[in-house]
Amino acid sequence: MAGIFSQFKFKYIFRDYQARALSEIEKYLENNKIHIVAAPGAGKTALALQKMIDLGEPTLILVPTIALREQWKERFRSDFSQGEDLTDIISDDLNAPKLMTVITYQSLYADYAAITKKNKASVIACRLKDANVKVIILDEAHHLKAAWLDATNDLIKKLGSIITIALTATPPYDMKQAIWRKYIDLCGDIDIEITVPELIKSNDLAEHQDYILFNYPNRSQLKDIESIKCKIDEFVERVISSETLITAVSLHDGILDVSTKLTYFISNFDY
Repeated sequence: MAGIFSQFKFKYIFRDYQARALSEIEKYLENNKIHIVAAPGAGKTALALQKMIDLGEPTLILVPTIALREQWKERFRSDFSQGEDLTDIISDDLNAPKLMTVITYQSLYADYAAITKKNKASVIACRLKDANVKVIILDEAHHLKAAWLDATNDLIKKLGSIITIALTATPPYDMKQAIWRKYIDLCGDIDIEITVPELIKSNDLAEHQDYILFNYPNRSQLKDIESIKCKIDEFVERVISSETLITAVSLHDGILDVSTKLTYFISNFDY
């Protein structure tokens, strides 16, 4: 499948730090995992799209929001295509993957959770294998926590020989150790970093200094704030006292038979 993106080319000139990152990527491909940490505004999307073209394989791109999904598609159209009809190239439907398929993590997880078979990821992996997907790009990878991370990790393991390119500006160093290990297992160790000073030096990011202004509400505003707080408290009280809610909670599987749900609760403690 090499060369499937050969007609696409970046229309502009990569900045020095982008060119440096692209030249370094190749040496980190031994374990099929590339983990790039780049400051906001460093052009992570363009970098990853260029690497997708270089690899020349059908690619699944996972993003945290619908807005970013549309941004990836638009960036490919505006920066890499020459006005071609991309209907047969780009998809945002996991059930109909194409050469470049862009979906949200939530969409992947919803599909994953809806499958009733034991090997959930195998069902999705079969679809992607049929489309010959060999590359997965994880945009804003720091969003991969708990359920999203598990579903994505499970899928990549079921796909077997797959190249992953993880992108983030803020690695989730504040994660619990167990989740951090899962994150690194999925994304690999950090390979390439584009720092804020590099962007400032290239005049692509302005220097700044935080400025904090303390603004205290006056008496009238305090009265309004207290009124809103009272309304919120009243609303919460009505909700938690609702017979419908009490009945729904009391009939939950995890309440009726804790032992059958114990592993799930431990694994998904945040929920």
